[in-house]
Amino acid sequence: MKSCRKNPIVHLFNHWRLALLVFLLSCLLWVALRPAVAQTGDYDSVTWQEPVKLYTSDASVEFPIILADDAGRLHLFWNEVVMSTDGLSQSARLFYMLQENGTWSEPVDVLLRGDGRMDFPRSVIDKYGRLYVVYGGAQEPLGFSQTDSADAGSAQAWDKATNLTDFGQLGGNIGLAPDGSVHVVYAGLSGDIQHIMRPLDEPWGDSQSVYTLPTGKAVSSDGPLFAVDNQGGLHVAWSEGKMPLRYPSTGSFYSYSADDGETWTQPISIAPVDQQIFSLLVAENGRIHLFYAGRVGVGGRYHRWSDDNGRSWSDPQAIASPTEGTGLSGGDLALDERGKLHAVMGLDGDEIIGYSQWDGTLWNDWVNISADLPGIKERMSVELVAGNRLFVTWESDHDSIWYVEGQLGSPPTPPQDFIPLPTVVPKPEPTAVLADLTPVATDLPDIPRGQPATTSQRTVIEALGIGFLAVTGLVGMVFVVQERKRRF
Repeated sequence: MKSCRKNPIVHLFNHWRLALLVFLLSCLLWVALRPAVAQTGDYDSVTWQEPVKLYTSDASVEFPIILADDAGRLHLFWNEVVMSTDGLSQSARLFYMLQENGTWSEPVDVLLRGDGRMDFPRSVIDKYGRLYVVYGGAQEPLGFSQTDSADAGSAQAWDKATNLTDFGQLGGNIGLAPDGSVHVVYAGLSGDIQHIMRPLDEPWGDSQSVYTLPTGKAVSSDGPLFAVDNQGGLHVAWSEGKMPLRYPSTGSFYSYSADDGETWTQPISIAPVDQQIFSLLVAENGRIHLFYAGRVGVGGRYHRWSDDNGRSWSDPQAIASPTEGTGLSGGDLALDERGKLHAVMGLDGDEIIGYSQWDGTLWNDWVNISADLPGIKERMSVELVAGNRLFVTWESDHDSIWYVEGQLGSPPTPPQDFIPLPTVVPKPEPTAVLADLTPVATDLPDIPRGQPATTSQRTVIEALGIGFLAVTGLVGMVFVVQERKRRF
């Protein structure tokens, strides 16, 4: 008779206690591994609306930039250039629009340059809501203006524009330090990068050199990129090329100053030949982010970062491949409070605007946020409003401004009121008071009989009486002396 023995493995796994133990161990293993898996794909969902044409003009519309303030408002600038009828001269205007509570204001030209250009506008907002802007086309002086309040919607709200240079330059940039000082960097025609500073409540100082490029080279289009961190450190990055075209890029570099621009670190290479940087962003924790792109025929969109003020940099991370990203239409970065980095960039021969998100480890696959709109799209700019709303603007075919809004899945950040401007009490001007030395004839008062004299009247009478008595006494003494001499 055959022995019927059960398989020991089957017997063990049929035991309910062991099965329960295996189940519990599996649950613990899933919980332990879940954060590691999420770390490489922890992206916020974004719902994009249809693009909207915000503005169009018969003039040349260029260089849009968008900024968000702590109150949840959006500020949009762009430059328009109008040629004279004879084609020999041109004038430029800087236009402004405000979005507040979901509504855009009418476009207003707030600054004017009657003969010249106002290319490459750059702007920042301080804690009081005041806006500061620099501008200046190639070989134009670098212009500067600011508002004196949080209201920027009229030409009267802006101070009279001043030129920070009396010579041409190749583009400037602006930043604000925590102590309220204003910092500006710009590229000179001769291949030098300069820094100029205006301390709080003081005039502009003298410009100081950041770096002088090798002979025959100059900073590429749009000028240097610039950022000020929350410790007051100054960060400058630029691409450079051979004169006179300054294209293609022969390299990109970064420099840092910890002493208000008195000294700068030796520039370090941050991007290879044929790549141009488009965005420089410094996070609250001091991490520096760079976005750069390859020229036509090279392609690619890339991101690098540094945690030690530019002394060392991460390996480049590709956001788009060379076959996807061709052209030099631009790109921009925005950082949210959760540490997610948001990138917008021109792709597919500048006919598409792509969006991608970085979770701190990897970039996700980019998506097309410009729909199927025709035309060349350039100089895109991105801003984050209320912590969970992405706004992207760009120029299209040099005659219109477009924007698109994306809604993040994260909760909103409540708006904050602007800090009230400090009240400045004017100091009284010292006034010199000169004594009037012109002699004035004073008539003696006519005192009626039977009335007591007033205090001033008595003073005069008493003085006359004392004088009469003194003269009488002196005459009497002289008479007595003479009389005694005569007798003896």
